[in-house]
Amino acid sequence: MELWFNDHIFKFISEGTNRFPSQQMKMLARLHKNHETNPLFTLKKTEDKNFPNRFQVKLPIWSLEDIDLLRWIVGFGGQVKVINPPELVNKVKQIGGAISLLY
Repeated sequence: MELWFNDHIFKFISEGTNRFPSQQMKMLARLHKNHETNPLFTLKKTEDKNFPNRFQVKLPIWSLEDIDLLRWIVGFGGQVKVINPPELVNKVKQIGGAISLLY
């Protein structure tokens, strides 16, 4: 899974890295103070100026159906951009579309 975050929310995400196993997760280093000694923070920033902070994690395929994972992602609203996998991109688009139809 790859998500891109804006600067504001990425500071929160990078401080609370206990959500996923660290050996399966990588992040951009520039906002985290301990990045030089932590192998978790090895990714380069994206070229998207609105979402420069890259987050990657390897999860089992069944996690695409996990309601807690979807709530976690959708809970960041417009501060996160789902990049991969395409199935997750489509799921988040559907959720956002359904919400916008209500209002």
